[in-house]
Parts: sequence; C-alpha cells; structure tokens
Amino acid sequence: MKKIKGVVVKGNQLGSKIGFPTANVLLHSDEVSTFGCGVWAVSVYIDEKKYYGVANIGKHPTVGESVQTQIEVHIFDFDSNIYGKMLSIELLYHLRDEKKFENVTELKKAINSDLLLAKKLISK
Repeated sequence: MKKIKGVVVKGNQLGSKIGFPTANVLLHSDEVSTFGCGVWAVSVYIDEKKYYGVANIGKHPTVGESVQTQIEVHIFDFDSNIYGKMLSIELLYHLRDEKKFENVTELKKAINSDLLLAKKLISK
C-alpha cells in the first residue's frame, strides 16, 4: 500500500469555493515518482485518528495547470483547521486518471462521482 506523509499548507481555496474543501499537502519532489497521478480513495491519519476521503494527485489541469505535482485531499465528514498538521495518507484505490475537464461544472460532476465510488469501495 502506498503511503504519503506531508504537512498541510494553504492552497488557493478553490476546493472550498466549488463545494469540496481540501487539505493541500506539501510534497517533496523525490516522493512524486513513488505513486501515480490521478484520483484515489484514501485513508488519512490526523493526530493518530483515521478518516477516509478522496485525493487528487497531479497538476490540476482544469483550473490552471501547476508546474509541480500536488496532492489535495477531501476528507469525508471533516471540518477542522489542520494547517500545519502532518498527515499520513494511504492510497487505497485508484479511481481514475487526472484529466482536463471542459469547465468547473464538469469537474464538479466528476468529483461527485469520485466521492460516491470511493465511499462504495471503502465500505466493502
């Protein structure tokens, strides 16, 4: 099972603006090659407590492609300030490859589908 550790940093807040708040995790460049880009169902450990969610690993091509690979995690049923906290993320299921959508509306539809699929897979 692939694991990623990193500190939560402030992002551009787009996830919150479109209804899917995310924790942006600072990655080291040598870690990027150990996992694949795309959307993943994940487990997340914060202060030794386990949560589940969906992570996007990539360059966010729909909203202005970033130069380096980033990871952001939407944690199910979670609403706390965790800036500066260390997260441990386990990649459980690869849901799909990252892709560029025509617009943010199409992106939101895909995220909704990703969340439903992740919850289904995790509940097995």
